[in-house]
Amino acid sequence: MDKVEYINKFFIEKPYIPPYSTFLSALINTLSPKQACMMFDLSFKQSPDIRKVVVKKIARDIENKQMSTHKVLISNLLKKISIPSFPKRDSCAFVITCLYPHLAKEEQKSILSLFLSSKYTLVRERALKILLKNWNVEYTDIVWKIWNKTPSDTCAKVILDHFPLEFLIKNYKSILPELSDWQQRKLFGKLIQVDKNLVSQFKKKDPVTYAYFLTKQGKKLSSAQAWKIAQSHYNSPNIGLLLWCFGQMGLWDVLIKFQKAYLEKIAKY
Repeated sequence: MDKVEYINKFFIEKPYIPPYSTFLSALINTLSPKQACMMFDLSFKQSPDIRKVVVKKIARDIENKQMSTHKVLISNLLKKISIPSFPKRDSCAFVITCLYPHLAKEEQKSILSLFLSSKYTLVRERALKILLKNWNVEYTDIVWKIWNKTPSDTCAKVILDHFPLEFLIKNYKSILPELSDWQQRKLFGKLIQVDKNLVSQFKKKDPVTYAYFLTKQGKKLSSAQAWKIAQSHYNSPNIGLLLWCFGQMGLWDVLIKFQKAYLEKIAKY
């Protein structure tokens, strides 16, 4: 019985807890690169815990020296994610992204292109997460196309973190409706570096964000203005941010007044 057969036979139904997990990891680490690739189950019926250990071993092997057996495995994984009926597409894409950092630049580029052009949202999201951490300006146009077709939280993060300020200034009105509250704050936090008048847009629409931007600019609300905002935000999910702003603005009297009123309201429930 060879190593792969032994591991599969002995650990297939064992719980992934010590001492089994400890022995399993140690045994998998003795495998050759070819055996480690053989150990990987392309049907994805393997225990996720076992798969995780195997993928880490393969990643270390590739980091040391990429071999033909690794290229075959990656090729097979890439074929899997394109099969319409394949139920483990996201898991497959995740494994590829785990191996991605250890691959040659040309292979990385090929994988990114394939993922970004995929018709499957989960696969595109994997590519966007890679770009979020490892940005390359050459992907600006394709990310913008993805955003216009299927905007997502990850895509928004890539745009806000990596797109040029000039681009955001030009296109912020089309981006804004798809952003969450905190993403809108992040966007305008960038824009007011160029146009401070944009802050006024939030005065009625979102007073908490308005207070936040004033704080970032080193400006203050009057006590009357702050109290007016506070009175309409007893149950706001952004109450923590509002209190932070008041604190940064030094609005002691407003905070004490709001604290008493807030605690009285809470006591009624």
